Amino acid sequence: MKIQVRAAIQEKLTVRDCHIFGVENFTLLGYHLFTVDVVEGTRCYTCNKRITMKSKGEQALEILREKSIDCWVILIREGKEKAVELLLEKGFVGESAFIFTRDRKIAVVASYDKERVEDMEVLTYTKGIREVLPSVLKEISPRKIYMNFSEHDHTIDSLTHGLFIKFQTILEEIAFAGEVLSSEVFLEELRSVKIPEEIRRIREAVRVTEEIFEELPNFVHEGVTEIEILEKMTDLTYKSGCELAWEDPAVTFGLQTELGHRISSKRKLKKNESIHIDFGVKYEGYCSDLQRVFYYGKNPPQEMVRAFETIKKAQEASMQVIEPGKKGYEIDGTARKIITENGYPEYNHGLGHQIGREVHDGGCILGPLWERYEKNSRKPVKEGNVFTVEPSIHGKVNLGLEDDIVVKKRGEYLSHPQREIIEI
Repeated sequence: MKIQVRAAIQEKLTVRDCHIFGVENFTLLGYHLFTVDVVEGTRCYTCNKRITMKSKGEQALEILREKSIDCWVILIREGKEKAVELLLEKGFVGESAFIFTRDRKIAVVASYDKERVEDMEVLTYTKGIREVLPSVLKEISPRKIYMNFSEHDHTIDSLTHGLFIKFQTILEEIAFAGEVLSSEVFLEELRSVKIPEEIRRIREAVRVTEEIFEELPNFVHEGVTEIEILEKMTDLTYKSGCELAWEDPAVTFGLQTELGHRISSKRKLKKNESIHIDFGVKYEGYCSDLQRVFYYGKNPPQEMVRAFETIKKAQEASMQVIEPGKKGYEIDGTARKIITENGYPEYNHGLGHQIGREVHDGGCILGPLWERYEKNSRKPVKEGNVFTVEPSIHGKVNLGLEDDIVVKKRGEYLSHPQREIIEI
């Protein structure tokens, strides 16, 4: 028996023509959408009030079990902490401890913060965190405690020195004789292997960014400045309900102007000049990061066309070799070789970085074996990683393309790659 259901789901997800074949539940991309009640032989389909999915908290427990991690402790006070944002998408006012073991998720929070916690055991205090935290740690009795500090990854290194000192005094109180280690050994995987909801948000951020790029011809004219174009794009970002993915997206005029993490200027656009834009938005906490190339005029010069075609070829070649298990430097090398074989100097950055809650989201990098990249570029790509792929050319001509991709069995575009220079 086939029953066709049309339903609008809360939280911006719409399901059209969903087909349900005699099952008690229907799941799409990790969402539990419908509960089926059988009443006197009639099936009644009820949309769940809250769409659920495999949460990051559940993913964390799976990773802890897989890696035999005793206990992970996250400390936070007066604001946000990167791992807590990843897991709960919230900040907290009072001193808080979030404790993960192989089978438990425990939140120790001030009584006024308890309503902010979902899907965890909640223990509250009134006078101070020492009312609860020492006894919880004694009950768990871990041999090793993992905390969020790292010499190499800014997305993991979020434990403040003051809280660490305070935590050490608590460990002394309970006579803890084990080790305190970096959570880098597992937190990187938790952060970088995206679940379906995270990918959905990144995809939506990409969609909004592409729509903003499509509006560009409406406010490009001779004499407009780089800053004025950026201001227009920023306005469209906030009107769409998003925010900027990072503080200073870049609008760059002219083939001779260096790219990179530059600040847009008051330079005025001239006829027959290139426009390069590096821009992204943040949608429901998740980022996009795209680069696009425009030409204000007709018939771009041959040097621009040749550079664009070389970059496009390098990007396409790298996409052919992206797969789980491939090392970051191997993928980078594929694109880098095409750039240099065509007579250009190698680009002075990595081919791609991960994106997620941050535009540079840590973990494996598609980069060369240089000192600043080597540790992360030797790491393997994993299914569920989301990367930028951004080869570029620097020197007499400065040009770059950037798209966002998700790693499945192969690399798959989340964005629509630019295949020709856009003339305005």
